[in-house]
Amino acid sequence: MALVGVCASAQAGALPEAGDLDEGIAARCLWGKSIAGLAQEKLLKGVSRKDFMVSLDQLHYSRGWQPRMSQAIADSVYRSSATTSVSSVKEQYLNDCHQYYLAK
Repeated sequence: MALVGVCASAQAGALPEAGDLDEGIAARCLWGKSIAGLAQEKLLKGVSRKDFMVSLDQLHYSRGWQPRMSQAIADSVYRSSATTSVSSVKEQYLNDCHQYYLAK
């Protein structure tokens, strides 16, 4: 499963070091991990993409980038395999996000 458009794919064998990331970037990746997990949970429960996107619009966001990023994460999760576990999606998102920012 890849979270294309949100974070670059992790390179095989290269595990990112979260300690190498700026505190704000690490927090951004953790926030995205929670959104990815929520999206996968709703997907597994049969909630439509449209209904999930509406629920995202009801959330309070503290940062200007969060609404767009939550929609991008949800789009990516809803395009991926519906049988992947929530914990796998969350860990894959976190790994991909760390790789993306470490590569910048």
